[in-house]
Order: sequence, then C-alpha cells, then structure tokens
Amino acid sequence: MAGPEQFQIFVDYFISEGLNPAAPMVILAGVIEIAVSIGLVFGLMTRIAAVGGVAYLFFATLWGHHFSAGYVWVLPNGGWEFSAIWMAVIFAFALTGGSKISVDTLMQKIVPKGIQWAFR
Repeated sequence: MAGPEQFQIFVDYFISEGLNPAAPMVILAGVIEIAVSIGLVFGLMTRIAAVGGVAYLFFATLWGHHFSAGYVWVLPNGGWEFSAIWMAVIFAFALTGGSKISVDTLMQKIVPKGIQWAFR
C-alpha cells in the first residue's frame, strides 16, 4: 500500500510463505490493517475491530512462522512475543469497548436497536 515497489516486496514475501494468490492477500492484509486501525483509533465498532485485530495478528504470526522462531523478536525471523503483547493490548479493547468519547457512543443514539450491539 506504500507504492509499487513495497507492494511487490510484500507479494514476493507472501509467495515465499506459500500464500497464493499473493497479490489479493497483500491487499486483504492492508485493508484489514486499515479497518482495524480506524476502528480502534476512532472507537468505531471497537469490539469488532479488536477481535478482528487479534485474529489478524494471530494468523499473521502463525503464517509468518514466528511461533516456531522462538521467543526473541529481534532475531532475523522474529519471535512471537511482540505479536502476543499487541494481541493482549488489542484484546483489552474487545473487553472494554469504546469510551464515552468514541464514535460508538454517538452511534448508539442513532442506529436501530437490532444492531446496537456492534456499537458498544
């Protein structure tokens, strides 16, 4: 998402990890990262964004072979603990939801009762 050269680097990496078709997977990863970021920063469907972020990090760590690399994240192949810390931090948002100044709070007043669960 940062230009054609960077996109190709990620496509090549995804191919080396066995994720095919690689280009759509890179686009999907970018869209997920942007959606989760917007959800957590603005508090828009915070709990859904947090659960999606934790799932994304888990599978990225799994498919990137970081669990088998060991504990030290500064190794060339990286470890799993940096992702685990981020998963724990993001999961806290899944438990707590958005704050009083989040978009979720504003949306609860205007969305139909049937979908208010998404904005808590």
